Amino acid sequence: MKVLVTGVYDPGYNRNRVLVSGLKKVGVEVVEYPYASRRRADKEELRAFARDVHFVYLPPFTHADVRFVKKLVDKPLVFDPLISKYLTKVHDYQAVWKYSPRGIKNYLKDKLPLNVADFVLCDTEHHREYFSETFKVPREKMAVLPVGFVEDDFQPIDMHSGGGIFRVGFYGSFVPLQGIRKIVEAARLLKDNPSIRFEIIGKGNEYDDVYRLANEEYALDNLVFHGLLPYAKLSERLNAFDVCLGIFGDSLKAAMVVPNKVYHYAAVRKPIITRDSPGIREVFTDRKDVRLVANSPQAMVDAILELKDNHSLRSRLAKNAHETVCSRYTDRKIAETFLSILAAWTLKKRR
Repeated sequence: MKVLVTGVYDPGYNRNRVLVSGLKKVGVEVVEYPYASRRRADKEELRAFARDVHFVYLPPFTHADVRFVKKLVDKPLVFDPLISKYLTKVHDYQAVWKYSPRGIKNYLKDKLPLNVADFVLCDTEHHREYFSETFKVPREKMAVLPVGFVEDDFQPIDMHSGGGIFRVGFYGSFVPLQGIRKIVEAARLLKDNPSIRFEIIGKGNEYDDVYRLANEEYALDNLVFHGLLPYAKLSERLNAFDVCLGIFGDSLKAAMVVPNKVYHYAAVRKPIITRDSPGIREVFTDRKDVRLVANSPQAMVDAILELKDNHSLRSRLAKNAHETVCSRYTDRKIAETFLSILAAWTLKKRR
């Protein structure tokens, strides 16, 4: 098997990192040809790279590359959108009205590449249903490939925070889907509890507003912002937490996904608290390998206090979460699922 990965994409993005790593582990030859822009892409070189591959894979966020690549290559094109631009702009960021020219433009940015691609990958079954119902993508040309994690990069380490401090950790890119303001509100509710400290890793769109809310408006001394952290350091930092927080956004998008961070928390064997949603329930089970809560700061606080005081529950959730992701969602497992999906689709096409 030989696969070409191409488009305007970031090789270091988690989904890309997981799939490419896994494919190489199972013996697939992966050729990567990222380009900076379609205008500057060498079309002949792209055609040459595609000449002897079995599939062309377009990674997340390459919506605008699908039609461009489809015109140049004659191999099956697998598109992995990961997100809907329309859903993100109209519902998540609420940046445009859905019936405005920009709203319609974002709708078409999804609909056209999803229908032009030969095959479409979705990270959850709920995303698959959304693409089918909203953009009229035939269900038979889509399949679910969970995000997973690179097993070599996230390993549990025995660490003790010391000082009697219970460390509640989160990392993210400060987008609306993550609901970081709710984490700040939870920290405010627990500001008089000196044994609990919140720690947030990352930066992004809402960082400045969230930072001002925590430090200027609420003057919280139980919440620490660590800023950006190199990927290579992330596993070690996550291992230092006592409990990890998932996402708490209110949007439809937040209800459909299983975030990268949740796989990473589970991989380092940490108990996880996250909002209850249909997407998360596709992988995890409440009180078996995750603590699912109503989407409010108070519900988050109640779960944090419960896990802080219940070491056996904390340990059981962490152990089971680790077993869940290691059994089905390592990079190798994700690659094997990817190949099975393509094999089944190819066989169906031949009949």
